[in-house]
Amino acid sequence: MSVLGVLLAPLIVTVMAPGFSRSPEQYELAVFLTRFMFPYIFLISLVALCLGILHSLRHFAAPALSPAVLNV
Repeated sequence: MSVLGVLLAPLIVTVMAPGFSRSPEQYELAVFLTRFMFPYIFLISLVALCLGILHSLRHFAAPALSPAVLNV
């Protein structure tokens, strides 16, 4: 999904924010930021999966401290 999001970023921006196409600078920035954020979504999903695994193994300290690490 992340790879598709990066590849289809211009289409996503056009569909989600059609008014951005009037300003080329704004459109390019939106496409860049969309491409930048899709890998982040994938990585945060992996973090959530790992935290769920730790919870199932009854390890609660690391999952409790992970939001603090993400904020740093």
